[in-house]
Amino acid sequence: MRENYYALIMAGGKGERLWPLSRTKNPKPFIDILGEPLIKLTYKRLKKVIPEENIAVIVPSYLKTLVKRTLPKVKILVEPAPKNTAATCVYGTYHFFRKNKNAVIGIFPADHVISKEDVFKKTLLFAFENADNDIVTFGIKPSRPETGYGYIEIGEKILKKDGLEMRNVIKFHEKPEKELAIKYLKKGNFLWNSGMFVWKAESFLEILRDSNQDFYKNLKYLEKKDVKGFFKRIPETSVDYAVLERTAQIRCAVSKFMWEDLGSFLSFENVLERDKNGNSKVGDVIFVDSKGNIGFSKNKKIIFFRTEDLVIVDTDDITLVFPKSESQGIKELLKILKKKLNKKYF
Repeated sequence: MRENYYALIMAGGKGERLWPLSRTKNPKPFIDILGEPLIKLTYKRLKKVIPEENIAVIVPSYLKTLVKRTLPKVKILVEPAPKNTAATCVYGTYHFFRKNKNAVIGIFPADHVISKEDVFKKTLLFAFENADNDIVTFGIKPSRPETGYGYIEIGEKILKKDGLEMRNVIKFHEKPEKELAIKYLKKGNFLWNSGMFVWKAESFLEILRDSNQDFYKNLKYLEKKDVKGFFKRIPETSVDYAVLERTAQIRCAVSKFMWEDLGSFLSFENVLERDKNGNSKVGDVIFVDSKGNIGFSKNKKIIFFRTEDLVIVDTDDITLVFPKSESQGIKELLKILKKKLNKKYF
């Protein structure tokens, strides 16, 4: 059965909110934060469920060499132009469908942090085995009123097996304000949208045909193996908007593994060990009479002295200092800096 299981790892995101750690030519999935690059941790995690020869990484052409260096044996699919996740998912799905008409495909961002991997493995197998003809999304039970994630509103139970549940999806919700996120947490039937999916290739393509003809009509280019033609004409949008929000054929695997999407420096506090004063670090960092700080050091020693809620990121060529409260403002900062600094810094 597992010979029909496939995995597509999406590694094309820029991770601008993690600048200067994340750069165009070395983006977030390739950063070594937890001992190995995030994409390598993702690949190792999936190998426990998916046959190694059935795993592929999809990236823009300029990242192909970096993937080869990081994962020498992995199959690489190249996007001629970045067109958001809808194009990525459709291209990857059709690629596997051409190889195996019975393919069941998992879609996974390369830059997520997952612990309780035994629970993840069990949940993943549950999704592959019970996808039926629907799209399966993974909803994470929220541990806090997070405003940086989208949410899935779930409804009635479809299936319960071995302590795992599949639920009907009522609606997807955009990233909420804090007050609304608190309400979601209290209601109990709102889960974090992990951005991971499982679907049968044939079923997904049928759902695409029925829900979005503007997208589906461009499959003719993939049928002719004209990948450039497909990416030239395909609309630039997310798979959520192009497919998920347009179909009722969707279900949610309620997931109990620990999951974080490292979308900003503040999110690192949820995956890094903190000292008794709430400080967290990567690299050679010392905290003296300081609390609530985050430090990243690539080569030099960083010392925090009587500071509070500060972030310092030190790389080979840039040192960035900002208050934690401005963690979501890094993209805004980049717009300013791109007018002041040489493009080599980005």
